[in-house]
Amino acid sequence: MLTWSTPEANAVYLEITKVAATELAATGFAAAARAAQILSDAACSSLTSPNHSACSPGCSTCCIVNVAILEPEAAAIAEYLRQTKTPSAIESLRQKIERLQQQTFGLDHLDRVIAACPCAFLDPSGCCSIHPSRPLLCRSISSTSADDCRQAMTLLAEGREHPITCHIAQREIYEAAFCGLANGMEQQGMDSSSHRLTDIILPYLTTPPN
Repeated sequence: MLTWSTPEANAVYLEITKVAATELAATGFAAAARAAQILSDAACSSLTSPNHSACSPGCSTCCIVNVAILEPEAAAIAEYLRQTKTPSAIESLRQKIERLQQQTFGLDHLDRVIAACPCAFLDPSGCCSIHPSRPLLCRSISSTSADDCRQAMTLLAEGREHPITCHIAQREIYEAAFCGLANGMEQQGMDSSSHRLTDIILPYLTTPPN
């Protein structure tokens, strides 16, 4: 069994594995992802150590990296968009994602940072337009310094590294949630492979849900 350094993360992994498997069997992909999001958010909010994350609306420095998600997360994002956006807005977003997919096809982590192509889900002010339904690994970002993030991305594009101090407990909770969701899928005999966000979301925005 996977283990983390904090009891909160270990508890989240076990709980989400169980809940995800149940939701996948009963109500489907989107419900399983929502359950993982709700449980991991609640675990973070109850941490005894304060969260000094510098991440805030409009801070999109890290939103130029490849993001890995599981298929239930794509279903949840598509569901959220259909609940909050007009069909024409979704179509415009789909075209934007297609362009980003073409621009970043085959790029590894470093090449994607060098290309500096922003996430298609950022709005004109640099805020995440799917924030309530954003991927678990996006939620795991917990830098304590926005300046460190900016410097790290600049230096990474130059082939150098700069350390970023993170809130470890928060990061581990969301990583555990991601693994728990994947484990729940495996228990239901499903493919738990992760996918690049821009690749897996497109079919969900093109084909209406069943």
